[in-house]
Amino acid sequence: MFNLKENSNSQDKMLKNNLVIFDVDGTLTDTMDIDTTCFAESIHELYPGITINTNWESYQYSTDTGFLLEIFSNNFSREPTGEELRIASEITSHFWSINDHVFIGLAV
Repeated sequence: MFNLKENSNSQDKMLKNNLVIFDVDGTLTDTMDIDTTCFAESIHELYPGITINTNWESYQYSTDTGFLLEIFSNNFSREPTGEELRIASEITSHFWSINDHVFIGLAV
């Protein structure tokens, strides 16, 4: 909690506020290693033995879905089916649940 002193002509007031900071892209804290580990573990849980290049800059598209589609294409040499796209969506959801668990553990 932090205090703000409001500047007012009639009187000084102390305002109490809660502050929450969201660092979704690693700007404030270096979270790339944790993100990489969680994302790769999510894929490996659903596709054991799959090969994942974690040099994210080498991918054509810089989104979770783009990474998944390229990883799938590199491993299976074909486009994913509708069912596999659904599973890719589950992988992304699973990644964020692992990621949230890791960060909650770090915050405690």
